[in-house]
Amino acid sequence: MMVGKLPAAEGVSLFTEALFTYDPLLGNKAPIFKPVTRVSNRVPFVAVFVDKSSYNATPVAGICDRSGFGQGNTEGIRKMEFGAQLYDYSGGMCYDDLMVVCDAWENSTIYRLQNPMGAFAGNMLLQLVFGLKYQTMLDDIVRIGWYSKAGAFAVATGAGTAPFYIGSVPNRANIMLGNTQSGFWELAKNNVTATLTPYVDVNNGTVAGNILNPANVYSILQKFVDTASPELRGVEKGGANAPFFMVDNAVFEALRQFYIFNGVNTHNDLAWQMQQMAVDTLMFNGYKVYRDNNADKFDTEIGAKTTSTIGGKSVTHSRNCRVVFTVPGAAFLGLDLATPSGDTVGLIVAPAADQVKNAGEINWKMMTSVGVFIGEPKMMVVGYPSVATTWQ
Repeated sequence: MMVGKLPAAEGVSLFTEALFTYDPLLGNKAPIFKPVTRVSNRVPFVAVFVDKSSYNATPVAGICDRSGFGQGNTEGIRKMEFGAQLYDYSGGMCYDDLMVVCDAWENSTIYRLQNPMGAFAGNMLLQLVFGLKYQTMLDDIVRIGWYSKAGAFAVATGAGTAPFYIGSVPNRANIMLGNTQSGFWELAKNNVTATLTPYVDVNNGTVAGNILNPANVYSILQKFVDTASPELRGVEKGGANAPFFMVDNAVFEALRQFYIFNGVNTHNDLAWQMQQMAVDTLMFNGYKVYRDNNADKFDTEIGAKTTSTIGGKSVTHSRNCRVVFTVPGAAFLGLDLATPSGDTVGLIVAPAADQVKNAGEINWKMMTSVGVFIGEPKMMVVGYPSVATTWQ
């Protein structure tokens, strides 16, 4: 009997890697999200904050003067509950398909080199199913965590406004419909509307207002720093919680082109060297700038990519053109892996229960809860176009 299991604890850590989760020990890439887990999907996720006091020093007459005890503001702990949308990942593979996969694998050169005496193909099959389901779930969780939208999501051609412009009906429209929870960008946009988070327009339809023009990118990125709250600007640049930018592919390329053609412009130039090494990180006034490849992939899926003549050059870019300036762990990602019964046990792969009716079939069972919560809206500045259809 072939049975496999991906434990929930291991699965959560694997799936959150592509969402840029915050781990202060690892110092990993663009750590937007702080992951939160729970013991059961029957209880809400909880984000915990430790607030520092606004002041604590109180003047006293001497060492024995206790009049100042407890007069200052005290540190406080806040707990904020947030919900999640439940998604189903159950499925199966029939006997004929299993045999095709097994035969193809067993006849491959790499299999024969690794298993000269022959081996049961079941282990390979488990690895294949785990690998495929892992990648599929990873892609979906990235879409959900970043781009899901509670309620109606515009899916008609040319519908919606940035950061949710839709160029064509996406193949995965069902991922974006029927959600009760919003992803990062919908929450960020709601916070902008509520004046909780500062906003920078990255394209207003004019030549001077287009961040994708290398001549403008530096000054527009500086607006993010200038617009930031005193608390965000006050975070030390070189510390563990240093603020950073995360930008989509075209903005990243515009900044790199600015450095190459407006900077030192020699082979010793850092931007030129990074271009040759295919590094996805640049610097801007002491802040790291990360390329968001997931945004580029998602906008390709929903038909939001276009080609415009910008600065005399042909540029392929997204009409959503998202930019965020923030600190590590500014948002919380709630994620758990569970079976359809609700038990948080991870992904299970096993033979079909009725092997008389479904001989040789294997099934996988799991459900995923995904929820996002922005805990400190003032600790970020977000940018997207006010005009998504005109780029000069």
